[in-house]
Amino acid sequence: DELNDKISQSLNKRFYQSEFMCLESYPGQIWIPDNTVALVSLKLHSQNTGKKYSIFKDWVTYAKKHFLDKETGLLCSTIDPKTGQQTEEPRGAMLGWSIFFMYRFDKEFANEQYQEYKEKFSDNIFVFRLFRERYQDRKTDMYGDIDSGPIIWGYSIPANTFAFADAVTMDDLYTAKRLHRLIKFGSQELEQNNEITYKTRFVEVKTKPLAEALLLYFETITSWEGY
Repeated sequence: DELNDKISQSLNKRFYQSEFMCLESYPGQIWIPDNTVALVSLKLHSQNTGKKYSIFKDWVTYAKKHFLDKETGLLCSTIDPKTGQQTEEPRGAMLGWSIFFMYRFDKEFANEQYQEYKEKFSDNIFVFRLFRERYQDRKTDMYGDIDSGPIIWGYSIPANTFAFADAVTMDDLYTAKRLHRLIKFGSQELEQNNEITYKTRFVEVKTKPLAEALLLYFETITSWEGY
């Protein structure tokens, strides 16, 4: 408890000391998704201890003014630690993750971003809904990067997996079901030695335990309130 208190106090202090209301993920590099996780850590500390923080409202106010992409109105992925300017546009892998965590400390802003994300980054195809990695990109077929993994016709696995988590969280069960069909279609469940593991279909991607744990969590999300 004492260590958690100290870390939380330090995080809160550093947010306010930072020039752009964001902490660096690595020296000289700022990712917006990582900052949403740090903020949720403070939200959990607040729930567990009763300590009140103003950082949530202040960060969202600042983000709305400085971190929203002009073309899409969605949160950018990274900013320049020297200028605070956007250095990478909104991306599916980043947006889905950010929205999922923002919901824990600002439901209204998270829902606004989710609706924009769904409208501008996704397509209904047959019984599926697919989320793109980048805005209006329906052609790219390549290996993206460590965050996106392979990109097929503009769609990435993380973008759709995190969008599924968002849809469940927002109680958008229609979209969640269409995304879940896609996830089940693109994955295979294996049982060996009384252990269930997963692998992807159609594309060579080694599924890691973290990815399996995240998917299981997204399928069984419950409210954090009251715990």
